[in-house]
Parts: sequence; C-alpha cells; structure tokens
Amino acid sequence: MPTLKEHDYGPSRSHLREETTKKCGDFHEIYWVNGSCYRGHWWKDKKDGLGEQRDADGYRYYGVWSRNKKHGYGILKKQDAIYDRLDLLYEGQWRNGKQHGLGIGFLPNGTYYEGEYRSGVRSGWGTMMHNNGCQTSGQWLADRMHGFGTWYNSNGNYYVGEFRDGKFDGRGAYVMPNRGKVLEGVWTANQFFSGLSMGLNEPPAQPGGVDLTEELMEEEKGTAKKERYFCSYIN
Repeated sequence: MPTLKEHDYGPSRSHLREETTKKCGDFHEIYWVNGSCYRGHWWKDKKDGLGEQRDADGYRYYGVWSRNKKHGYGILKKQDAIYDRLDLLYEGQWRNGKQHGLGIGFLPNGTYYEGEYRSGVRSGWGTMMHNNGCQTSGQWLADRMHGFGTWYNSNGNYYVGEFRDGKFDGRGAYVMPNRGKVLEGVWTANQFFSGLSMGLNEPPAQPGGVDLTEELMEEEKGTAKKERYFCSYIN
C-alpha cells in the first residue's frame, strides 16, 4: 500500500536563487530606460534607507526612503534648464511619498511657505511669505488659510481674525494705520458684513451693526482706485 512521503515545504531552490538576485544593501547607481537613476540603499529590491534619485524630468530627491517611497527627512530640487541650476522646491519631512510634518516649500515666483504639511498639502500651523510683500500666518487646511490667522499687506494694512477657505470669514478686524481706521466685526468671503467702523484716535462707534457700503463710497469719491480689503492667496 502506498504511503505518503514526507516533504520539505521550505523555500524552493528557484525561490532562493531569485532572492539572491534582488538588490539589497548599498549600490553605486541603478539606471532605468527612461533616463532616471538612483544611488543609495536597497532592501529586497526596493529603495529603503538613505538615497538619491535623479528623474529624467529634472527632479532630484535626496533623503530617506522606505519601500520605494520618500519617507522621513528629505530635500526635493528641480533642474532649471534655462539657467542650468538646481532650484530648491521642498525641504522637510515626508511620509509615504508625500510631504508630511514640518517643512518649507518654495514656489517658482519667489513665494515660500514654512510650517506643517499633511499628505502633501499645507495643513496645520504655518506662515507664507508672498512675493508681493504680503504675509499670511496661522492655521491652514487643504492648502488654504482656515481658522485663526493674520494677514499683513506691504502697505501697512493688516487683518487679524478668522479665515475660511483662504478668505476673511468670521470675526476679525481689518486695520488701516495710514487712514487711521479699523473695521471690526463679522466678515463673509472677504466682505465686511457687519460690525463697527472706528477711527484709531476716536471713540468707538455705538454697537448695533454698521453698514459701511455708503460710507466707503463717500470716502472713495474722486479717487482713481477703490481700496479692496482682501489679498489673493497663492497656491
């Protein structure tokens, strides 16, 4: 009567041979057919540890990897084909291939953001310095100011209060030192909805809500351009 033969169910020879062919440890440079290359540490055929990758489209990343993804501290740059230089795009923390944690990001127009990122977008507390002299600082959500924050204009005007989707929205005060005036109250989508209008050197107006539409039109009569109480945020 036939009997079952005992078998060794461990890894087969072909599997063991395949494992030995996988990249593991330090390699000088590995090239791909599209022109990209990587130099650094590998683990079981995946980029894992400290390494540098140069992509064919000009992007360069130097930092920590985990299972083929940027994970940890790293620096991202891009080659400028016109001026033949490397422009810094981001320096800071990464998680699963996206900016996550504290970092500083640069835009080609000179604007930069320093603060918290979550899953590749500005979220948390941070400050953005705009190339036109404006500065926004406070809470961010999904790449826009959302929550409490401040905005400073290069002409000296500033806003302190609540934001929603990158706009003045909620309770806040807009101060115009050069005009000696303050708008304090409730804002909706960058528009002053209700509140108090007062001079910096004058007693505050009586509460009850003030409609500033006609007042502002009277003040701006004869001027070439009406002042606008908002700043466009750069993504």
